[in-house]
Amino acid sequence: MTADAGAEARARIASLGERVRLVGVRVRQPSLCGAVLRDLAAVLPSGSGSKHALKRVVDADDGTGHKIVLLAPRYQKLEDLPEHERHYVEQLLVPQLPRPVEKDRKKDIKKTGKKQDKEKEVQKKEEAAEQKQPEAAGHPKLQPLADVVEHWTTLDHTCFTAEQILRKLLPPEIKEIPSSFEAVGTIAHVNLKDEQLPYRHLIGEAILAKNKQLKTVVNKLGTIDAKFRTFAMDVIAGENNFITDTSEGQCTFRMNYAEVYWNSRLQTEHARLVALFKPSDIICDVFAGIGPFALPAAKRGCTVYANDLNPRSYYYLCENAKLNKVARNVKAFNMDGRDFVRHVLNTGVKAHHFLMNLPASAVEFLDVFREFLPPSEHGEADLLPVRVHCYTFSKAASPSQDALEQVHKLIPEPAMHDVLVTDVRDVSPHKRMLCVSFGLHLLVPGTATPVADADKKRKHVLADDAASKRQKVAE
Repeated sequence: MTADAGAEARARIASLGERVRLVGVRVRQPSLCGAVLRDLAAVLPSGSGSKHALKRVVDADDGTGHKIVLLAPRYQKLEDLPEHERHYVEQLLVPQLPRPVEKDRKKDIKKTGKKQDKEKEVQKKEEAAEQKQPEAAGHPKLQPLADVVEHWTTLDHTCFTAEQILRKLLPPEIKEIPSSFEAVGTIAHVNLKDEQLPYRHLIGEAILAKNKQLKTVVNKLGTIDAKFRTFAMDVIAGENNFITDTSEGQCTFRMNYAEVYWNSRLQTEHARLVALFKPSDIICDVFAGIGPFALPAAKRGCTVYANDLNPRSYYYLCENAKLNKVARNVKAFNMDGRDFVRHVLNTGVKAHHFLMNLPASAVEFLDVFREFLPPSEHGEADLLPVRVHCYTFSKAASPSQDALEQVHKLIPEPAMHDVLVTDVRDVSPHKRMLCVSFGLHLLVPGTATPVADADKKRKHVLADDAASKRQKVAE
């Protein structure tokens, strides 16, 4: 992004101004403003039904010292107010004696005895004063506490939402206003359409102007890389800095957003799956990324073997384990997914769960488990029971059935048990993300010896016996 493009966009936003008519309640006793604000809270600017961020109280410009409590722009006359608020304002318009100011009231309370009796005594005093009010409407001491007035003000860009700013500045042919985004720490990620690209700097600056916690706005270019799940991005507003921290649940994740995969929309799914784990469970996260499943599981007390092929994801996985003080529960790996599964199973890790969150291709990696499936006649007593959670995409009319069929192409249906398909989220109008969870019984070292290994072991034994006999003959 060029500096000139950003400056021009910010200047256009700053030049916004709109003269609007508001209705206000002019309060004759400034000390009553607090009570009026409380009773009219639902109809004030930035409250229910309001689109503008306006001041709620302004000074009357007639030199009287009165205060004007402004109503939200949608209420253009008294009759527009809800019944409760309208009735309250109507009571303020009735001529009556001035109410005691808050300072005098506090003095009266202070002069009384116990704290519980103070309010009652002062309240009786006020009620008695009200009963003694002259009935003649023209009595000089009687006056309304407030009246309804018209107030004109100019709204600048700070009074509008990002969507309202863009509706005012974008040409009318741009029907869809791109004001929504994914927030990752201090970075906002948008996916702009082709017709919106010429106005990308204006869109980015509008998002920054209304979200002070953000420092950078990026637009996704192209598709997600199949190998490392990263994507090219264009900075359309703010700093050219992709390092950020974001929080999810009880964990903090540090990353270079341009180098790793992160999806804030999966927060609910992360929490759902981690909630299934027991503190004593051993978890193997095959495509761990920077740890959105692994670190919460480790915080839960689980032992986690976490792997990712991307060297930068591996780096931030290790950093985040330290950052969240769970490094002793996390064993990190940087290798191919199939090699990782083989490694943990062949080294005697008694895993309880395997997580495979790579929806675009995780199903293809299920073939590695076939290497550890026992012969059909083998019993279950000496096998390792594991549960696999494999994520996938589906564009089929019946996504759940399609997801199951994808898994069955790699894992024989008879080998699976306790199958559960979870619909995770809507990726696009005709594409869904799902999680297929199922149990397997695996034949691994430390449970029983596979046939091939048994043959090797028998050969080694025979060889040792032959060597022993030769040694005896030589002696």
